[in-house]
Amino acid sequence: MMRSKALHKRKTEAANRNVAIAKNLKGVGYGG
Repeated sequence: MMRSKALHKRKTEAANRNVAIAKNLKGVGYGG
């Protein structure tokens, strides 16, 4: 149970990081 919870948290963090990177790329694209 706890192991799958940690795994889910890691997946969520990775997804959030991907979204942040995409936003940064979009921002750079619009800015440059």
